[in-house]
Amino acid sequence: MKKTIYSLLLLCSIMSSVSAQNSKVKPGDDFYHYVNKAWLDTAKNPTLSLKIIAERTHQQLLNVIKNNAQNKQLIKGSPEAKLADLYNSGIDTTVIEKRGLTPLLNIFDRIDKIKNSDEFFNLLAKLHTEGHQHLLGVGVIQDEKNSAYNILSLSQDGLTIMPSSLYTLEGEIFDKIRNNYKQYIKKLFELIGYSTENAKNIANDIYEFDKELASSFKSNHDLTYSSESTYNKMSVYELEKLTPNIRWSTLFKIMNIKTRQVIVETPNFYQNLNALKETKDLEIWKNKLKSRIILNKTTALPFAFRDALAGLRSVFGGEKTHIPRTEDLLDVFNGDLLGKLYVKEYFNEETKIKVEAMCANIKEAFKKRLENNKWLTTETKNKALQKLNSLTFKIGYPKKINTYEGLVVQPNLFFENTSNRRAYSFKLDVNTIDKKADKNVWAGALAQTVNAFYAPSDNAVVVPAGILQEPIFNTNDNEAKLYGSIGYIIAHELTHGFDNSGRKYNDKGNLEDWWTDKDETSFNERCEGIKIQYAKYEVLDSLYINGEQTLSENIADLGGLSIAYDAYKLTRTGKENSKDFDKQFFISFARVWAEKLTEQQLKNLIRNDSHAPSQLRVNGVLTNFTPFYDLFNLDKSDKLYKEEKDRISIW
Repeated sequence: MKKTIYSLLLLCSIMSSVSAQNSKVKPGDDFYHYVNKAWLDTAKNPTLSLKIIAERTHQQLLNVIKNNAQNKQLIKGSPEAKLADLYNSGIDTTVIEKRGLTPLLNIFDRIDKIKNSDEFFNLLAKLHTEGHQHLLGVGVIQDEKNSAYNILSLSQDGLTIMPSSLYTLEGEIFDKIRNNYKQYIKKLFELIGYSTENAKNIANDIYEFDKELASSFKSNHDLTYSSESTYNKMSVYELEKLTPNIRWSTLFKIMNIKTRQVIVETPNFYQNLNALKETKDLEIWKNKLKSRIILNKTTALPFAFRDALAGLRSVFGGEKTHIPRTEDLLDVFNGDLLGKLYVKEYFNEETKIKVEAMCANIKEAFKKRLENNKWLTTETKNKALQKLNSLTFKIGYPKKINTYEGLVVQPNLFFENTSNRRAYSFKLDVNTIDKKADKNVWAGALAQTVNAFYAPSDNAVVVPAGILQEPIFNTNDNEAKLYGSIGYIIAHELTHGFDNSGRKYNDKGNLEDWWTDKDETSFNERCEGIKIQYAKYEVLDSLYINGEQTLSENIADLGGLSIAYDAYKLTRTGKENSKDFDKQFFISFARVWAEKLTEQQLKNLIRNDSHAPSQLRVNGVLTNFTPFYDLFNLDKSDKLYKEEKDRISIW
């Protein structure tokens, strides 16, 4: 492992300092390729920095879980012993093959005995408590207008393949995806004893059902960035008026949910579900539920089911490949406890202390930018500063984790163990409804997560241990490199608290309109400039970036670079005003996004991703950043050049 890390460190050091010298591209024409061309020309794998880290972290986690499972000194009933028992029950494929369909039969028997749609929905609710969640979309979130408390939420659920646009997009690749989907469902029903003809008809019925459900799905972009449209708070009585065919009060009672209010994130979906409850044939409901249970339990079933899933995935990868069983198991058991063991083995407090110091610098840099802001009124500026002052950073790992207390694990019963674990998590979540939110618990991330994010309801930037690795972070790197890579990423996430979506949350993490009309207009004018700029980028023939879809991330990219650069200038190295060090900052920034994509991957990204392609996450930002112009001596002959009056600055 040390050799691997050293090799990556050496590679990054060489690429950061030499690739630009070897490049024939002018920095003012295309800085992304000026920095990354040598790597792009020779790289065999389309590996982005974050993907390098993700692959390494994956192997580290496998090492942790295997070593824990082989530890003979574990105390029976301890959290670590339960994790070991979970893993060992899953690695024993002989027992899984021998049990065959047996674990499914009891559930399927209950499904087959259903006589009407009310009974079906009651069973859906009961299965939620047993670790088989489907269709109802039950969850627990922080109330976005009272973030100190948790609240029950309902959000769209039930599709076999995502995003929902896959059911309607035109093109050969999408036809293949839909065909593979039908072939996969057909294979599942053949494996559980149906004739080929019956299985084919069932697959077509389920596909059409999913297509009807997908028609009422919100896009991932809308779910993520349109908080006002997803905040639909209502009483259970009002929910039942919205969907009169679904007896929610009965379903909540079955699920042991005691509450009088709920956030319905996607009302259209539930109105659609309400209509389908009365119009869709009961047998199709039953078969859809069976297919979803099989899909969710693939790892706990015989190899034939895993082989069928590999066939479904083949259209994305180009060939039928099987994910190693250990990786499947890692996906099943990845949680807080594994994160605790991971941190103990692969993370150190020196890193945490160094990153916390960087965060303080980044916060100070943004404070100065806000204080010097010329387009905000004093009223809104003061509230922005108040929000920034209240913002916290969560670095490395959560203070509080789930330790499996009360979870039952049974030797050799992997299917039941995975169900018990999901049921256990569901019960824990349900028990927090209408109670104070625990700020020490991380929602949506683990210590081993290879990412960073802004949590609007907590008004916090979360930087897990997983991302704090080479080539993004090395504690021995100079400050120019550190602030150009991990510093930029942290500042990017900080900016999300003040982007077109995050700005709508106040200092306490509550949805609130705290802007004056004048400031909102000024902000939107600047956002419009960003949208127009990116919408002009033609990535492939007649395929342009969606300026609206990528707006939030483009704002954060520009703000993140601006804040990180100012924070770097607060450091000892930055104060030297050395052109060599300053250039390392920009080179380090460009290296973060070095990746190779196929044409199809690029098309998928343009259609579905809220981020611009990597090249434009570099070049698009730099066209607006004057310190880059000054350092690399850009003039009107350079392709990235913009007149100073046209350069956009938001934060």
